[in-house]
Amino acid sequence: MHSLLVTACKKSRKTFAIENSMTLPWRIVSNAFKRNRMFLFTIPSYRMKDPLINNISFMIIQRKFGTEKRNIFLHNKDIFQSSNPIALNKQIVALGHKQIWKDILMIYHKHKREMEVSNIATIYNQLSKIKFLDKQDPDFLQFVNETISQIQSKTVKEIGSRYFATILHSSVKLGPSTKSSSLKLIAQLNCKENVLYLFESKNVQRVSNCIWACAKLGIQSPYLFSLLESRADWLFENGTCQEVSNCIWACAKLCIQSPNLFQLLDSRADWLLENGDVQGISNCIWACATLGIHPPTLFSLLESRADWLFENGSVQGISNCVWACAKLGIQSPNLFCNLEAQVDWLFENGDVQDISNCVWAISEHGVLPRKFIDLVNCKAEWLLSHDNFAAVAMIAGALAKHNVKSSNLYTLLKEKIA
Repeated sequence: MHSLLVTACKKSRKTFAIENSMTLPWRIVSNAFKRNRMFLFTIPSYRMKDPLINNISFMIIQRKFGTEKRNIFLHNKDIFQSSNPIALNKQIVALGHKQIWKDILMIYHKHKREMEVSNIATIYNQLSKIKFLDKQDPDFLQFVNETISQIQSKTVKEIGSRYFATILHSSVKLGPSTKSSSLKLIAQLNCKENVLYLFESKNVQRVSNCIWACAKLGIQSPYLFSLLESRADWLFENGTCQEVSNCIWACAKLCIQSPNLFQLLDSRADWLLENGDVQGISNCIWACATLGIHPPTLFSLLESRADWLFENGSVQGISNCVWACAKLGIQSPNLFCNLEAQVDWLFENGDVQDISNCVWAISEHGVLPRKFIDLVNCKAEWLLSHDNFAAVAMIAGALAKHNVKSSNLYTLLKEKIA
């Protein structure tokens, strides 16, 4: 291990900057002033380029007390790092709010040798929120490759559960360009010790973020979902509605049966409906239908609050709920009555999949209202323009079930196939 000798001198009254206007940690300087025995000299800039010096893990400060000399070892691998991690994070967040992703990457490439994992996590978090990030930019790709290669060689305990969950969640949000990197991180969850440490952090959001990431990538993590099932009580006692709904949605997305989790969902249905938003509630409803589970309390409360659902929900959230009721064969007259009354709003604001779900659901529920048939004919060309043939086929099937023969949708669909 190499060391660097910095000579102390009584006569000097300055603390010189070290490379890129960086100064030594304040505790060293303050100790010097308190003792009034020494002050630190600068290191010549040409020596900072020496790879031997760049790789030092500690330095020796030689103190002189008359004729006595003592060497004090400062075990600080970041001894020449001046940038405060908190200050760096503030800069990164400020740039993230302004959507200036190039400057965020510039900060990384300038300070990467001195950055802590908290800074890396903040960069990932901010980049994942930027809408127009160029994910093929060489600086971005270099950032991802360098950081993931370092992180994947460490345990979750070494990284910290907070930063691991943030980086994994943000990496998945960044989309296909970082998928291979996200898979390398998720591989950490194949280790039982890493999963145990994640749960021992007693933070539901971190667990929920990791579970959501697994579902988005289609990865079943046995240890992670096994512990989730065994600690479902803890999840409901300490988690928010969004965190709970993310976990339930993930189980359905990965086709994982979790009896204890869904039993608690039904027993805590009043809490979910009282505190959750429409998107979170609809995710839980969708998950139940996907796995073929019928929690009676949850669906009963959904029916009683159908008016609230339509007043506050998005088209996607509402379509998930009506689809789920139809899938499970649940009669919800109030819910479907609201759907029929809001059909114009549905066709104006929904996408092809949302409209398809609603048309199919109401056709399964009973008689297909004439208003739905007329709007399908009117919007037939628009429905086919989105290349979602599975959704269009579902609509065509619903029309055929009710013997609707003269539909503009059929004609256009035949032309499209031909």
